[in-house]
Amino acid sequence: MVLENTKKGFYILEKEVNIMNILYGPRIPYVKSYGQCGFYNVLVMEVLGKSLEELKELLPKKRMSIPCVCKLSYQMIQILEHIHKKYYIHRDVKPDNFLMGIGNNNKFLYMIDLGFAKPYRDLSTLAHIPMAKGQGITGTSRFASINTLSGYTQSRRDDLESLAYVIIYLTTGSLPWVNIKSDNKDDLYNKILNSKIRTSTEVLCKDLPKQFEEYVKYVKNMTYEQDP
Repeated sequence: MVLENTKKGFYILEKEVNIMNILYGPRIPYVKSYGQCGFYNVLVMEVLGKSLEELKELLPKKRMSIPCVCKLSYQMIQILEHIHKKYYIHRDVKPDNFLMGIGNNNKFLYMIDLGFAKPYRDLSTLAHIPMAKGQGITGTSRFASINTLSGYTQSRRDDLESLAYVIIYLTTGSLPWVNIKSDNKDDLYNKILNSKIRTSTEVLCKDLPKQFEEYVKYVKNMTYEQDP
């Protein structure tokens, strides 16, 4: 269950429920029930297992093997492809938002936290949303794309760049900007952005199979409206 306090004056859960229903399909959990109980909006959804972040932290070296990450990556790409085919982008791709199934589905990944998802096309005309500068930053700075942290409108390329950071993080256990700290959010975003710009793809993918580097270069070179 997901609870949302109705006293806070800002509601996102109903929007998330609507998006979950639109995107429902392979590896998107189903909504069992939604309503209000006392001072809370309540979403009851399909029961899932641990997140990739939780599973990584359970491992002795706090990182996953390359074969394991490759198998997981294949599923993560399939999930994002499903979302993108519905003309939406997730906008908060991170290990916490990929959960394993349970029971007979315990080898399959699911994606959650769809409250930030947004259409990248006009759903009436299917025209691509135009790119703009000066956008607010949506998502998690550690995994956000360079263009997102630079204030550009997000598109499919940004989901896939975030996935690149997820894949490397799961494999190596860290990222060059993980330990950057600041009491000021804007300053933190700028420091992480500068670190991502300064860190070459070769350094980011050091000691990893060449396919990791090829993937990072591919997504970073994508244009705003490009079909992956």
